[in-house]
Parts: sequence; C-alpha cells; structure tokens
Amino acid sequence: MLKKRVKVKEGHSYEQAKPDSIRGGEMKSNKTGLIVYWVGATYLLVWGWLVNWWIVPMYKYTPVEKITQTVWAPGSPLFIIWAFGIPVGAILAVIGMLLRTEPTKIWQFLIVTAFIILSVMFPATMGYHIVVFGALGGLIAAFFLAVVWYWGKKRTTLEGPAKTAADLQLIGYVFFLAAAWLLCGVLGNPFHTNPGLYFPEKVLQARSLPQMYSQGIKVIMYLALGWLFLFLSHYKAYKAK
Repeated sequence: MLKKRVKVKEGHSYEQAKPDSIRGGEMKSNKTGLIVYWVGATYLLVWGWLVNWWIVPMYKYTPVEKITQTVWAPGSPLFIIWAFGIPVGAILAVIGMLLRTEPTKIWQFLIVTAFIILSVMFPATMGYHIVVFGALGGLIAAFFLAVVWYWGKKRTTLEGPAKTAADLQLIGYVFFLAAAWLLCGVLGNPFHTNPGLYFPEKVLQARSLPQMYSQGIKVIMYLALGWLFLFLSHYKAYKAK
C-alpha cells in the first residue's frame, strides 16, 4: 500500500499542515496522558511512600492479633491499595507519559508490566539457588561492561552539555551496579563471615545482623544516588536542547 504524501506549503510547519482532526486527537491524547501521569505519580508518592511513615511503625510495634482486626489487616482492600502503591503508580505514570509522546508504544510497556506482575505473583520458593544467583550476576556484570563499551563509543560523538549528561548517566549506572553487588552479598553470601540472609543459621551464629542492616542502608543509598544521577542526566540533556 502506498503511503499518502502530505504537501506542506512554503512557510508552514508540518504541525500547521496537519488536518484539524489529527491535531485535535493529539491534543486530547496529550491531555489524557497528563492526567494519567499525575494520577500515577500521586498514587505512587502518597500510597507508595508517604503512607509508609504511618503504616510501617504500626506493623512494627502493634501485635499481629490487633492489626488483623483493623482495616489494615493483610489482604484487606486498604492493605492491597497500599501494597501496590509503587508498581501501580509507576505503571500509570509511564502509560500517561507514553500517551503524551508515543501512544503506539504502550503495548511494549504492557508486555514488561505483565512480566513483572506475573513474576511477583509466582509462588515463592524457600530454596537458595546458587546457579540462579551466579548466572544472573554474571549477566548483570556482562551487560554493565557492554553498556560502558557503547557508552564510550557514543560519547565520542557528543559535544558540550550532551557529554556532561552522558557522564552523569554513567555515574548512575555505576551506583546501580554497586547496589546489585552489595545486595548479592546481603542475600546470598555463603561464607561464615558476614553470611547472607539466605543462611539464617549462619547469620545468628556469626551475629552479623548489625552488619546486614548496615549493608541494607548502603544498598538503598546507592539506588537513590543512581536515580539521582540518572535524573540529572536527563535534566541536563533536556536543558541542552
């Protein structure tokens, strides 16, 4: 099928040459996308983060028998709304932004979303699978090296602020790798010194829980720094336009 060519008069932009029906549809999609984005962002920040400051202490200091008699009992509607604050809020925010920028790409993101939801719902296993840890850890390392390789090739073509944005992006990647490295040790370290949480007997024997707490703080700190530098990278790239 031949594509219909659109003639653009001299002195007019492509946007001006678009039919009113197309421009109207795009404006409606932009408005809908903005609404969906802010609904998702509000849900994520309020239920996925802010409510935690109240819910977590309650679960920590209140006996289970009393919690099960409240509206926050595990499995209750409010509990489910709170528990899914982060993933659902993030999904809505991404869908909203895709509606504003590239609605035809939403289906690709929905495939990723389905994979995440199904993997979370997959029945839990109690075993420690060292092969899984080793294989996926190796893939993370290999992908990181590949990213750095192509990042270096791409950086040689950049100039000015775009180079700064790329540098900030790489710093974020390094923090993510550091977080993955520490998390591997926190969970699956099999050695008697600083054993991972997958080996509770060794943890109790070595009395290494305080060290695991410290490592956990570092993991979340590295993740936060990684996201910070990724944000700075995107912000710098946007301002450089």
